Amino acid sequence: MAIFTVTYIFLKYSGVSGTSRQFIYVGLMWLFLTICFEFLFGHFVIGHSWHRLLYDYNIFEGRIWLLVLIVTATSPWLANKILP
Repeated sequence: MAIFTVTYIFLKYSGVSGTSRQFIYVGLMWLFLTICFEFLFGHFVIGHSWHRLLYDYNIFEGRIWLLVLIVTATSPWLANKILP
């Protein structure tokens, strides 16, 4: 909810406009950058194994990180659709 709220407030008060396709691209870029940061920082700086990093994506083990990534990817498009 926090990711969507921040996205909505930013779009509302910044005056950013564009097409639905552009907002989909923004969401996909956010998704790509988030995943890159998570894996590169987590592995090379913190020192976690690749297996440990991939564990957060196992929704059957109760890990909800995948849902956070879905919200991150769809928030710009959805917030743009809701704005008047």
